Amino acid sequence: MANWTRTHTEITQRGFYSALRLSLADPLKLIVGSRVSQYKINQSDGSTDFNYEKKSALSPYAGLIFALNPTYSLYTSYTTIFNPQTYRDRNNQVLKPTRGNNREIGIKGRYFDGRFNASLALFDAHLNNVATLDNGYLLPDGSQAYKASNGTVSKGIEVDLQGELSPGWNLSLGVANFAAADSDGSRLNPQLPRTTARLFTTWQLPGRFDALTIGAGANWQSSSWLAATSPSGSTRATQKSYTVASLMARYALTSQADITVNINNLFDQRYTVMNGFYNQVLYGEPRNVVLTVDYRF
Repeated sequence: MANWTRTHTEITQRGFYSALRLSLADPLKLIVGSRVSQYKINQSDGSTDFNYEKKSALSPYAGLIFALNPTYSLYTSYTTIFNPQTYRDRNNQVLKPTRGNNREIGIKGRYFDGRFNASLALFDAHLNNVATLDNGYLLPDGSQAYKASNGTVSKGIEVDLQGELSPGWNLSLGVANFAAADSDGSRLNPQLPRTTARLFTTWQLPGRFDALTIGAGANWQSSSWLAATSPSGSTRATQKSYTVASLMARYALTSQADITVNINNLFDQRYTVMNGFYNQVLYGEPRNVVLTVDYRF
């Protein structure tokens, strides 16, 4: 007979924020603000109590925007982070909030009178108490246990394009890459892909066929891995890079009602969303079709 423990957890969160926008000069704007958070957690499993409280966690932020011309703007920002989390450690205790800071610098562009936007950003985050997989440990309910990592560093780049390229034709494209390591330089959360890309486009047919909109897209991600145990010892369970494509069609029945058909995982790509943990493999959804009817009152 399996052992189990009833756990009672009560989490209370409160917060408020303020922001101030200043025009320092015609092309230069400053945004400053802060959030004050209150966080309290009480947990008991009948034998062990866990209590944590932060009455006034101050999270200031600031940003500068410099307009180079009507099309392009440069920006930079600095944000402190206080992020409560619900991940639990091997002792079934909730991890304390993640703390740290994030710095970002980038450029944004506006095209076609603002109908299409593009951005390029570089970021750098330093965090403590980051939840990472605690391999080999399960919680009493059978779910994954996590541990807190301090001194983590994440650096990356993001590119984003979205908007209307021409009447009826919309495009969304995003690419992101990051590297993350803990305090000793080891790769942080290797089960997360380091590079991801997404592309989706829709086209509303012209003229008397304008009730119909068709679309297509694809999501790609780089390889990832997780430690696993084999008869010959410790090894890596790896998911190679893969692409999942999709199609959609939407027909406007009336001004208030639409019917939409989505075909997900068009080519029935076989990929895993979890592998290695306790020698288990969990596959992503195979090809599927979803029909949705939407009515707006």
